[in-house]
Amino acid sequence: MRRQHFVRLAVAAGALLLTAASPAQDKGTVGVSMPTKSSARWISDGDSMVKSLKEKGYKADLQYAEDDIPNQLAQVENMITKKVRVLVIAAIDGTTLSNALQKAADNGIKVIAYDRLIRGSKNVDYYATFDNFQVGVQQAGSIVDALKLKTAKGPFNIELFGGSPDDNNAFFFYNGKGFPFARFFGEWRFPGLPWQARARTAACPPRSRGRSPRRAGSPAAARR
Repeated sequence: MRRQHFVRLAVAAGALLLTAASPAQDKGTVGVSMPTKSSARWISDGDSMVKSLKEKGYKADLQYAEDDIPNQLAQVENMITKKVRVLVIAAIDGTTLSNALQKAADNGIKVIAYDRLIRGSKNVDYYATFDNFQVGVQQAGSIVDALKLKTAKGPFNIELFGGSPDDNNAFFFYNGKGFPFARFFGEWRFPGLPWQARARTAACPPRSRGRSPRRAGSPAAARR
């Protein structure tokens, strides 16, 4: 339900921008750039967004980049060339889109960052996302409950796996985990490091997919 709420929020923001930019008889096209079809959630989000846009009388150009940064950049640039009125982008790596977003702004195209914040650009008009800090709290809370840490006797050891450092949400997830875990693990993993540095140390970049199983199976991981 929460995910559908943010889909509707992104659609509503796009509709608001289009209302201001388009005459009533031409509601225009919204370009929707999703990162990949390898996850069912992105397929669901994309389909729901297209459905909602069509119900409101807008056309939709939905593209999936299959976690390929140059591919997403090319798709976004193509949407700009086709003169979409609004871009909704769930960025693979938002820091790579600055030039394209400047081109969008130069052409009067508004931009909505969806789920993942696009950093390093002033040309983002809206940001529709979850409370990602609370997502981290809930992730850690589920581990606390599953392992019955509130009643079990320590000491406890945990190996943390984080999201990719090019995903802005990963840092919020990681920081949120600190609240439930701090009671049981103290500085819970990397003593003396600020949380941003800890998050980068725990990160598993998407283009290094073998890192997680290697870490989980390594003797060093077993000792932590």
